Amino acid sequence: MGNILGRNTIGKLIIDWLEANKGVTVKFTSSLVRFIRPDIALNDVIWDITGLAEGKGPARGRETAVSEKRNDEKRRFITVHTMMPIAPGE
Repeated sequence: MGNILGRNTIGKLIIDWLEANKGVTVKFTSSLVRFIRPDIALNDVIWDITGLAEGKGPARGRETAVSEKRNDEKRRFITVHTMMPIAPGE
């Protein structure tokens, strides 16, 4: 698929995917957070998808995200890199 850029583009892709996969639940678990600076964090995340039809995609995977906190707001992701799915049992 290549690089996907822009908040609106990413948001539309997620909405379209969820609409095409009704009943799916996605859970994100942060496995490690490292603060590069007080406002910049590197997040290692494991994601789990339940409710997918058999053979419709990976059910578990990893990603690394960089988040930033600006002006006492909530953290926002600057970039997210999704890695290969995790093999069953890992």
